[in-house]
Order: sequence, then C-alpha cells, then structure tokens
Amino acid sequence: MWEPLTKHDYKMIELRIKQYHSLAEWLHYHPGTEGDYIDNVRHIVNSIAKVYNSLDLPSQHLFKLLWWECEPIDVIEDVLHVSKRTINRHKKLILDRIGAELGIV
Repeated sequence: MWEPLTKHDYKMIELRIKQYHSLAEWLHYHPGTEGDYIDNVRHIVNSIAKVYNSLDLPSQHLFKLLWWECEPIDVIEDVLHVSKRTINRHKKLILDRIGAELGIV
C-alpha cells in the first residue's frame, strides 16, 4: 500500500520541476556520462517531460505558469479565468502524477 505525498515530497517535486530546464541542458552537454547521478537526473527529466506531455493544453499552460514562469497565483487566476481553489487542486494532481512517475508514491 502506498503512502500519500508529504509536504516535503511536494516541495522536492516542485524544486525539480523548476530545475527541469537546467537539468535537461546539463544532460544535453553530458550525453555519454554514466553513473548513479546521471541516471537519477535522466529519470527526473524524463518523468517530468512524460507527465507534461500527457497533460491537456490548459493543464500544460497552468504547469508553465506555475513552475517555469513562476507567476503569482492571482496572475494565473486572471490569465486562465479560474479560481485559486481550482489552481491548487490541479497543482496537487500534477504533483501527484509526477510523484508517481518518479516512484515517490
């Protein structure tokens, strides 16, 4: 039986999402590197990309605004025309999917 993600897990996943572009760039410049660290970075990048690509367009837009453009919630509310509660609900669902893909759950 799996345990739900903790606050620490959510923060760690959000940090990895924010680092996605720099991690992907690092992988690009170290293509033949072997080892546990590179395997872990590759797993993180591939998991985030897989979940992002499986999202519908509005969820992808939310994903970009939340973690890659780091917009405040009130700006996202205005752009997407949704409530803070809806944003937080979708945010949790996305983080849960990435957590499952990373094997945290």
